[in-house]
Amino acid sequence: MQQNNFNALPTEQQNKHNFNMKSLNLLSVLVLTLFINGCSDKNDIEDKIIQQTIDAIKITEEEVTLNIGDSHTLTIKHSPENLPVPEYIWTSSNKDVATINAHGEIKALSIGVTIITAKAKDFGPLSTCQINVIPIEATSIKLSENTVKLIAGETHQLSAVIEPDNATYKDIIWTSSDDKIATVYNGNITAIKEGNATITAQLKESKAKASCELTITRKIIKASYHIEVPGSLESILETNKTSITDLTLTGNLDARDLMTLKEMGQLIILDMNDTKIHEFKTNNLTFNPDELLERNFENSKLEEVKLPKELTVIPAYTFLSCRNLKEVSLPSTVKIIKRLAFNGAINLNTIKLPEGLTRIDFFAFGSTFMKGKLTIPTTVTFTEQGVFQYTSFDEVELSPNLSTISVRFLNYSRKVKKIIIPEGPTEIEANAFGNCESLEYVEIPNSVSEIKSSAFNACPIVEIHVKRITPPRIQNQSTLEIKDKSICRIYVPKGSITAYRLSPFWSDFKNFIEE
Repeated sequence: MQQNNFNALPTEQQNKHNFNMKSLNLLSVLVLTLFINGCSDKNDIEDKIIQQTIDAIKITEEEVTLNIGDSHTLTIKHSPENLPVPEYIWTSSNKDVATINAHGEIKALSIGVTIITAKAKDFGPLSTCQINVIPIEATSIKLSENTVKLIAGETHQLSAVIEPDNATYKDIIWTSSDDKIATVYNGNITAIKEGNATITAQLKESKAKASCELTITRKIIKASYHIEVPGSLESILETNKTSITDLTLTGNLDARDLMTLKEMGQLIILDMNDTKIHEFKTNNLTFNPDELLERNFENSKLEEVKLPKELTVIPAYTFLSCRNLKEVSLPSTVKIIKRLAFNGAINLNTIKLPEGLTRIDFFAFGSTFMKGKLTIPTTVTFTEQGVFQYTSFDEVELSPNLSTISVRFLNYSRKVKKIIIPEGPTEIEANAFGNCESLEYVEIPNSVSEIKSSAFNACPIVEIHVKRITPPRIQNQSTLEIKDKSICRIYVPKGSITAYRLSPFWSDFKNFIEE
């Protein structure tokens, strides 16, 4: 029987072989064990390797500012850079402000601050980034209308468009420049009374604003009545007395009817052209038709008036301080305008004085600020002081039949540049044209022999034409105390220069020219 080769080996060889076989078997078992128990989770091995070798991680941004609704993705760098990228865990310290997903994508939710932390899975190190979430600011606001016209008592809704559309804050503060004219709430305008106001929409959290210009007019209620029997107007009006704004009357009136008109507080337009005012008697007193209008419309709200076509006198104080009065039609029959008849009617633009007018009394048109051209009819022979004081006429045409240019005739008239006094008046009274701040040119006729105190005081006159060979008497130094005598040119008749140069107060001027 053949023997086994192993057994045939010498004892020393056999022992060496047995040792090698044992070592080989042990190594095989070890490898197999590692393969079965360890290599089944390759990622764990890699993580353990990385855990041992990555020194640091860092979010590439330290701070990020976002608007509400914005998204942003954060990135991380690690060192050494040649190692595999680990899996990161992202967290937000305040999820109400902003959230972050596993890919580092941030979603901004509300105003505030949150800290984003990144950490490698299962081991440090970590890194942080501050996220600031701010509102989306509105850049502009536009109103549905820039101008609005309303009647008192009406309402109107304004709307607003805010840009950008996704602005965080859209609260609007609505205001009116004059709550007595109009009020506004949430863009809804309520017109209170006649006038002008500005409605402003201001964004609460922004400087952006817009405005609308508002014009409010009165509600016009028209009515027309024929008054057959004087004194019956009040009974005819009945309940309409307090509401009518535009009234046309025909027929016959007396003092009782005029009192009714005075009590109509809403009246702004009055046409009395085709009426006749009759004498009125009571308690043994007789009221002359020409005097019945005295103070009748004082301080009223009237804007337009047509007076009775047969009226001969505008009584004293008739329209005193009628601040809304803009237009008055004077009948051609008017002969006299009495004291303060239109004084203080500051919105009276202009007035046509009728031919046939003979007299204008004390401050009749003072402080009216009337504009345009003033033509004083040739029939006017007399004016009392201050008749056109504080007006704004551009041009003035005087009556040649005035005996004198009265005291304060046109002083403080702001816009008149040229005064030509026609042949006729003999005197220019004190302060007649004083303080006319735009007056540059004056013509003084041969008929004027005397010019009294401050007649042209403080006027910027640069040219005076005097037609009289014998210099008109100057009352005192203030008479021609114009702004700059050194540049003012005095034109005089030929052969009279010497007389003017030697005449008191005329001699203060240096530039004399013969014409």
